[in-house]
Amino acid sequence: MHIAIAGNIGSGKTTLTTKLAKHYKWEAHYEDVENNPYLNDFYKDMRDSKELYDMSNFDPSSEFYDDTNKKVLGKFKDECDGKPPSEFVGLRPKMYSLKCGASEKKTGKGIQRAYLKQNISHDDYRRCLLSDKRQDQQQLASFHTIRSRQHQLGSYEINKVGLCCFDNKRYLLDDGITSYSYGHHRIGSL
Repeated sequence: MHIAIAGNIGSGKTTLTTKLAKHYKWEAHYEDVENNPYLNDFYKDMRDSKELYDMSNFDPSSEFYDDTNKKVLGKFKDECDGKPPSEFVGLRPKMYSLKCGASEKKTGKGIQRAYLKQNISHDDYRRCLLSDKRQDQQQLASFHTIRSRQHQLGSYEINKVGLCCFDNKRYLLDDGITSYSYGHHRIGSL
């Protein structure tokens, strides 16, 4: 039996394939990112509709580089700077890591960017999502910040859950993949 997973670039096909292979004890086969015949078409489509995109972060020697819409609000921008993404790990809304070659783009709502850059790697996102161990499924963050309380500035140490693969906006079913929004009529019958 063969199952093929298709989807947009960076949509999580690799992560889903890994989870399914692990869950069902299958051998996974991944697409070759470097020789993907569709990537050039993808970027050509962006260039053909360049009024919608800010392509100023591409390599200036690239045929797709265009700084016409540089820093223009409302324009789409390629998060990988024109490089093909090799892996996407989405833990929950506004908490994901995108690997593009040797570089990583990481977001984590509520976590300082400096802390995220220095202390959390793409592999931490991956471990958080794929591990069966409870202690790996969330990672604590501790950082310092300056805040104003009652018009008094102070330095505070913040300790909170940093990475967490538990999406508190979705009800996850036993297969670990399927989910329903909280309030869905089927949740009561499960």
